[in-house]
Amino acid sequence: MNKRLTKIIFGFFLSSFAIFSLSCGRSTTIDSLPSENMSLPQPSQTPVLSSTTTIPTVTEISLTCISAPQESITEFQKIAKDWFQSPQMLILDRNQYKANTDWENFCQRYQDAILNEDSWVNYPIEIALNFSGYPNPDDFPPYTVTSIFKRGDSKIVTVVTLFTNLLDDSVRDVETRVDLIKENEIWQIQWSGYRLRCYRNNSEEWVITPCP
Repeated sequence: MNKRLTKIIFGFFLSSFAIFSLSCGRSTTIDSLPSENMSLPQPSQTPVLSSTTTIPTVTEISLTCISAPQESITEFQKIAKDWFQSPQMLILDRNQYKANTDWENFCQRYQDAILNEDSWVNYPIEIALNFSGYPNPDDFPPYTVTSIFKRGDSKIVTVVTLFTNLLDDSVRDVETRVDLIKENEIWQIQWSGYRLRCYRNNSEEWVITPCP
């Protein structure tokens, strides 16, 4: 299959629900599945289309960016949502983070990367890293990356990324939680939040309000 058809197929099957849009340091995974990291298997083989398959042109494909969480639609999404909101080892509850509400820039970049067949879109840890701002111009890596898969299901995962001692006047540390599912062979961000530690108050306390 030529590259153009592959790009079109990825765009065509991209879900129109929530696609919201930091493996350096130490990486930890619990549950029964192995940790994903930067040394991962190659993406699966591109599906073969029959000669009768109708392919719309690129101009006919609408890739919608949604900037707010959506209600669960499929049964799989409902199962994932229940797991994301249940107590988990090594993961703080969502209410310990400030929810991200501005997804537009990442959403567009992610969709372009899918159409361009960039390799990072195939791996949830790399998607979470990109969403959290890595790689960055300063080449400042995360301190830890923790991935937690739902037991028995490699398509539901939470990735927690910690950046410490940042080169910032006010924010010392930032931790980001990203919840992802894989549906229609595409990884999608269902929810993300962050919390901060500030320089100026000289405290170990995490906050979800802006640092002074």
